Amino acid sequence: MKKEDIDEDAKPVSAPSTPARRSTRSTATPASKKVKLEDGADDAEGVDVAKFHEEDEDEKRPKRTPRATPGTLAKKLKQLEAYLQTPFPDFSGPTPEQCQEVEDALSSVHGKPSRPDKLEDREGAAAGCGAVPDVLDALVRTILSQNTTSANSTRAKEAMDQKYGRGNYVAVHHASLGDLAETIACGGLANNKSKAIKKVIQHLVDKQMAETDIKDSEITHVSLDYLHDMSDLDAMKELVSFDGVGPKTASCVLLFCLGRNSFAVDTHVFRITKALGWVPQKANRETTFQHLDVRIPAENKYPLHSLFVRHGRSCRLCSANGNITETEVDSANCPIKHILKRQRGKKSGVKEESSKMEDDSDDDDESLVMPGEVRDVDEEKGKPPMGPPA
Repeated sequence: MKKEDIDEDAKPVSAPSTPARRSTRSTATPASKKVKLEDGADDAEGVDVAKFHEEDEDEKRPKRTPRATPGTLAKKLKQLEAYLQTPFPDFSGPTPEQCQEVEDALSSVHGKPSRPDKLEDREGAAAGCGAVPDVLDALVRTILSQNTTSANSTRAKEAMDQKYGRGNYVAVHHASLGDLAETIACGGLANNKSKAIKKVIQHLVDKQMAETDIKDSEITHVSLDYLHDMSDLDAMKELVSFDGVGPKTASCVLLFCLGRNSFAVDTHVFRITKALGWVPQKANRETTFQHLDVRIPAENKYPLHSLFVRHGRSCRLCSANGNITETEVDSANCPIKHILKRQRGKKSGVKEESSKMEDDSDDDDESLVMPGEVRDVDEEKGKPPMGPPA
């Protein structure tokens, strides 16, 4: 699915306590498949090799712009107009105290995540969601991670590195679209992801040729590192201008690669924060991102995002349909169970308890609204076949 500040020096600041009321507009997710590319809402699950080979000659040097189409881009940028404002100005949660309470609870089980002092591209490590120093590499990794497991996205990245060279995006540029799609097929949604990757690289090639008067055949390196010099808002706008890159993908690049305080909302974050009552029930993933990026204090964004993802993958009570993909934690003693029960009490009109439950061991979990009950429609659409867990 960003932002904290839009100053020229791009120094992160905490979200304002009383954001300005934004103009009324629809919060529905755009129906365009190009926008849905971010969430994998495409019917294709396999790779239509014949189709791609027929298009190879045209795709080698696309004549059309590699950016998002005007209509799609306009819709994306419209979503960013309310930067630093929430679509739910009358919804006060979550408070800084609530954010810290949940962070402390989850950290008691998973440990407190901290940003690395220096990003490294470690061979053999999981592809991840952008925690590498090269911005283009971070974006490609995050695109590959859309709607699939960490194991599958890592296989896709490793396949790219083996075929074209590690981080050699000039070689990817010169490869055909069909060849790239076949290479990353193990990651799922290869048709969409290969198009997105090729178009990003094509834009960078065109940009370099325009600025240096260099020929395509003379280009030896392409880079997105100029985003380091942009404000949060400008970097977000640049990223979402590409087909296949939505707010969540862009936010991950800002958070993990550029070191900005952006609260990315993936399926785990969406599911758990909605169960916690941090957003209205009508919120979708996009509006959840917009609201929480304003409400959550800057210092809590990195640890909370990481903890929600980790917990959503390892706690059966808080995972989707009880399915876990990481080493299981003691679900019987879920660290946020008492907070979820408190939220259940609010929904039922029960007065909020001022202290922790004395003993949750005999509680009936069926009386709770657990995160696994929150449906993420975007996540359910276009879901590729899943491999074994990471």
